[in-house]
Formats: sequence, structure tokens, C-alpha cells
Amino acid sequence: MTGMIADGGFEVQTNELRLPQPGNGIYQSSTHCFLEYVELPETTINASYPEAVTERPVGKLIFVPRGMTLRWHWPAGQQRAVALAFDTNRLAGLAALDFDWNSINLDDTFNIDSPYLESMMATLSDEACSPGYGSAIKASSLVTLLALELGRKFISNPHFLADNSDQEIWNSDNDAQKLQQLRAYIAREEDIDLSPQRLAEVCRMSPRSLSLLLVKNVGMTLRSYAAVARLERAKLLLAQEDGLVKQVAYRCGFKGTAAFGAAFRKALGMTPQEYRQRHQSCS
Repeated sequence: MTGMIADGGFEVQTNELRLPQPGNGIYQSSTHCFLEYVELPETTINASYPEAVTERPVGKLIFVPRGMTLRWHWPAGQQRAVALAFDTNRLAGLAALDFDWNSINLDDTFNIDSPYLESMMATLSDEACSPGYGSAIKASSLVTLLALELGRKFISNPHFLADNSDQEIWNSDNDAQKLQQLRAYIAREEDIDLSPQRLAEVCRMSPRSLSLLLVKNVGMTLRSYAAVARLERAKLLLAQEDGLVKQVAYRCGFKGTAAFGAAFRKALGMTPQEYRQRHQSCS
């Protein structure tokens, strides 16, 4: 394994596979789906769903829905692959959606032709091997977007959305207007409430609906978007003002200096005070 990044609802691994001899394996999970992207295929792997699809070669991108049993057979050789396991019930913004994986055509899962999905898997591989600023947030957002795209690609169930109230998200012309409204609110100079609930109120949407809109358009859930907005506001205040760090924390919606410091270090690799000293000395 050359890299890994994980959160409550997913795990990404990148692997350099050296296979000295042929072998067999099984993937099965009642809770997690599995997506693998083979970046450098030097051998051809065969697989089957024993009860539904006979053995056949797999392509660069293969998807295994939860609840399914996939049998692998590989020859000797080498491969570099990115493997993603995810649980839609534990990904922010997706738990309420009806992912009816049992309805999909398993024949279509062996070789998915999608440069878009391949690009996102390659980006996840980069984050797993070389984590940097905001890697956890970026990976979580990408996995959520990947799961959503797989659902839209494979699931024909007309009740994919949990209720009809969110249908406007996918076919409405006001997405850009809602996002502009959200950005304008965040850019206001006075102290504002940057909680997910308040951002949803600004757009006159439910938090779940706004989260889905953000995932669709910017690849981030509402919770992640709000977290980034709070940090961006904090960075601005720290660089321009001399108030107490504690005051900046409360003004940006953090519950205290400990939570503020932890979020700041995780995202930027430094404390709020260190950020202030570095940026005020440059101004």
C-alpha cells in the first residue's frame, strides 16, 4: 500500500500490486460499495458475480454494489490501482437518498467508460499518497460526488430522490442564482452566522437540498462548505485585525478556542496565532 485516506463513511487505498503467481479473491460487503480504478494495468483480471454474471475480463474502472459478491481471478504480474470503499448511509448529504443498488444491471459494472470518474479516482489517489491542505475535506467531498454520480449512472429507480421536494435541484435554472446568493452572503463584511442551518435559510432551502446542490455544483457538502467559509472568514480577521484569537473564534462561529485551533491546524498546519504573525508581518 502506497497511500491511504479514510473517514467515517469511506476508505481510499492506493496499491502497487506485485503478483508473483495467479490467485483468487472475493469482495463482499453488506454495507459498503467498492470502486476500483486500475491506473497501470499490466495484466488482465477476470471477475464474476457467481449467481448473476459469468466470468469475464474487467476494465480500468469496476464497480461492486453493496450486497453483491464478486469473485476475482488474477494472473501473475503487476498493477497500480486505487480502491475506494464507501457507505452511502454515512456520507453527509446522501443518507436520505434511496440508492437501490439491487436494481442495476451488473453487466455494466465490469468496465465503466467514464473519464470523469477516472479523473476523480486519480485525484483521490493523489490525496491519499500526498495529503496536503484540506485533504480530508477534499477527499470526503470527492467521495460524496463519486457516489452520487454512480447512483445517477446506474440507478433507474424514479424514486432515487427521497421525496419530490428536492427534484428542482437537478433540473432547475436557479442553481447559479442560489450559489451567487450564498457567496454574496458569505462575502459580507459584518459578522454573520455561517452555520449550515443559516446558509440554508439564506438560500430558502432545506439543509439537505442545499447540500445536494453544493455537491452537484462544487463537489462539497453543505457541512464542508460552511467549515471552509468559517475558516476563510477567520483568516481574513486574523490578518487584518488585532483582537483576541478567542474573539475571532466566536465571531466565526466556533464554540471555543480549542475547536478553533484544532480546525485551523488540521486545515493549514499552523495555529491561528502563527497564521496571524506570519500574515500581519507581511502586510
